Amino acid sequence: KRALIVDDSITGGTMVNSTIKDLRKYGYNVTACFVIFEVCTKNGRAKLEENRVNLISMVKVKSRSIEASDNQIKVRSPIIEPTDTAKLQKEPAPIN
Repeated sequence: KRALIVDDSITGGTMVNSTIKDLRKYGYNVTACFVIFEVCTKNGRAKLEENRVNLISMVKVKSRSIEASDNQIKVRSPIIEPTDTAKLQKEPAPIN
């Protein structure tokens, strides 16, 4: 039995690794996880690799910072870039 985990996002990987553990307990072979957003600052990819699971993401969120000084809070926009997986799809598939 094989399973592919599909989720909207991954940060630290705790929830996905818990799901992998449960699926493997019931005899599933889990080798990949597909997400739309990968928040790179939490290192979820490395945690999945420790479990021998390949992470496939559409968009990588590289950073987000909040600075506070002089009673002002500044939130910098995240750095977002599409991955090679997202670049493969150039046109939407026709709807029948």
